[in-house]
Amino acid sequence: MMEPKIHPAAEMFPMMTDVELRDLADDIQKNGLLEPVVLYDGMVLDGRNRLAACKLAGISPGFVEAKGDVKSLTLYVLSKNLHRRHLTESQRATIGAEMMPMLQEEARNRSNANLRHGSESPTWPTGYDGELKGRSVEIAGRALGIGATTVRRAAAVKKVAPELFEKMKKGEVTAFGAENIIRGKKKASDPMTVYHPITPRQKVVAGAQKQRLIVAFCRMTGQCRGLQLVKVPMVVSMCSQDEIRELMGMARNIASQLRAFAGKLDNARGAATADDGGSL
Repeated sequence: MMEPKIHPAAEMFPMMTDVELRDLADDIQKNGLLEPVVLYDGMVLDGRNRLAACKLAGISPGFVEAKGDVKSLTLYVLSKNLHRRHLTESQRATIGAEMMPMLQEEARNRSNANLRHGSESPTWPTGYDGELKGRSVEIAGRALGIGATTVRRAAAVKKVAPELFEKMKKGEVTAFGAENIIRGKKKASDPMTVYHPITPRQKVVAGAQKQRLIVAFCRMTGQCRGLQLVKVPMVVSMCSQDEIRELMGMARNIASQLRAFAGKLDNARGAATADDGGSL
């Protein structure tokens, strides 16, 4: 079977990083593909990361057709993927910007179908229980749990600066930051701002942030040590396949968040070093 094409709705979400894909490929090699790739009209609707990981692992993926009457492919993909990925508000906004034209097209098709067959209340994919009324930007915002203004910012960036929009999708720049870059208030290459507490209150706040970070990492270190004592085969024996997938997803999300935070620390360290001409 030739590798299927990716459905446009599936491209709303950013691909996993190379490290995350490698981890997923390793897991598939050990445990097999637990959740098949979902096709719609012969195209990948859900599972393009799983498809890429299978290719990386040298394993033939399993495919299934989307079940039921999927009246909104856009919201189907959203309901399948949003809970799996830890995304910033700005990354969600890029998904909203990608959703808008798809939602508009679906609304036109739905309107035409209602005219042909009579008005009927559509049933939407499991996982989305929001109000499906109003403009596409409002529907996208509600579905993603963010404000319509943030979605509008992302849509504006996508229209005038596609390369910057791709950085937003990867979490390298915020929607507000991208808007400022477009307006010429800052450059995309500007380093992270160095913070210099001066007043007593600023020093207290900065010290509290440092303490919060230390406490958080101490707790996580303790929890990770506890995980080493967990007998995984025993846990798996008490879990359903859905629960196992959920635990795997949470573990990957936590690892992804920690890698992203480590990157922020490294960027801030580099900015501080450049600012004072020395090293930390």
